[in-house]
Formats: sequence, structure tokens, C-alpha cells
Amino acid sequence: MEKEQLQLSFKEIEKELRVAEVEGREANFRGKILPSISLSGRIIKTGLNLEGAKIRGEFYLGESTLKGDLNLRGAEVSNIFYLGKTKILGNLTLEEASISGCLNLIGVEIENSLNFQKLRVVGFISLNRALIKGDVNLRQVEVKNSKNAGELTIKGDIYLREAKIDGSVDLEGGVVEGGLDLKGAIIKGSLSLKNIKVQDFIVLKKADIWGKINFEEAKGEIIF
Repeated sequence: MEKEQLQLSFKEIEKELRVAEVEGREANFRGKILPSISLSGRIIKTGLNLEGAKIRGEFYLGESTLKGDLNLRGAEVSNIFYLGKTKILGNLTLEEASISGCLNLIGVEIENSLNFQKLRVVGFISLNRALIKGDVNLRQVEVKNSKNAGELTIKGDIYLREAKIDGSVDLEGGVVEGGLDLKGAIIKGSLSLKNIKVQDFIVLKKADIWGKINFEEAKGEIIF
């Protein structure tokens, strides 16, 4: 019988960060079990590899600088994920990850691309006022409404209000139980809404899309 993997302690997390910075490599938490991540207000001189990790609490990395990639491909986060006003000097990957809480990236700056393909979120995704210098991949993303113990519903919305994206945005095949809000967004590439299913409104008011917009088989009332 395979022995159950032990959860890393906060001291072990900090030690791996220090050693990775000294050795000039990314911090490796691949496949690990972590209690939570709380690294707000920090300058982290390396990337973070959390591919396949299980984070049993919150993920806080607000108002920080990360000098590398942030990779959470296939990871599971059991609570809120917060990256507000953080600078990522690399790529941000949450492909095929699942987050059982809201995903708040308000004001985030990403030097390269963002990959959220097949990401599952219970709550909202906020990329309001984000600055992304590469492409944004939200293909087949799934965003569901969330209800707390008091039956308060948090709508499963995707927000890109006033976001500035130098590449293209792809939402093909996404399923959104709330709305999709791109009011005031600037997208220098194309926007694909092909086959997207949005329960509420798709807001494109005051959005500046430089490339083509693909509405093929999109479901959801569009507001220009």
C-alpha cells in the first residue's frame, strides 16, 4: 500500500524558496501538498513550479514581484486565489487547474502569456485592469456560481474591465454561469468567443479590439 504523502510545513516552503534562489533555479513544489501559500508583498527572485500541487487553503501572492514563471498546471486550490497588483516576469499557467474559490488578479502585470485553458473555478475570475504582454488563453474555461453557508450566491463571472492585452484573447468553448465583462478593455490582437456559453450578458461596451472578433455559435446576450 502506497504511503500517503505528507503535507509540507511553512518552514519547508520557505526553505525551498531560499535554496532555489541561491541555486538559480525555480522553486519546485511539483505534486506536493501544501497548507496554503502566503507570499504577499515579497520579491521572489525565481519562478514557482506548483504543477499538480494540492493547496488545501488560500493562495495569496498579492503586491509581489515574481522573477520567473508561475506554473500551477493541474493544481488544486481549495480556497481563494489572489494575485492582485503582482508583477510576473514570465508566464502564468493554470491550465486544467481547479480553484474552489474566487480567482482575483486585479491589476496583475504579466510579462509574457496567460494560459487558463480548461481551468475550473467556483466563484468569479477577475482580470480587471490587468496588463498582459502576451496572449490570453481561456479556452474551455468553466466558471460556476458559488454559494456559501448563508446561501449568499457569488456569481460565476469573468471580468476583464479595463484590461490591456498586447496579444489575443481566446474564450472558445468556455462555460460561464454568470456574465463576461470586457468593458473598456484594450485587446491588440483578436477576440474569440466561438462556442462560448454565457448565462448572463457579454459586455463589450467601450472595448477596443484591434483584431477580428469571432462570435460563431456564441450564446449570451451581447451589449456593445
